[in-house]
Amino acid sequence: MAGAALATAALALLAPGTTMEVGGSDSRGAAYGNLRHAGTVTGTVNLAPTGRLIQDANAVDAYTGLRS
Repeated sequence: MAGAALATAALALLAPGTTMEVGGSDSRGAAYGNLRHAGTVTGTVNLAPTGRLIQDANAVDAYTGLRS
């Protein structure tokens, strides 16, 4: 899905030895993604070209309605 994004509420904590892959391609071609986070990121995050790691205090505001 071109332009897709991943948002975390506060922290993106990855266990030692693991990697988060964001972006890539599918059968329709190149897709990319940004990782928006309100807190800190620890661990290894690999971003596909054009993807960005963005610290944003309001990263999850659009999803607050999904919380129960």
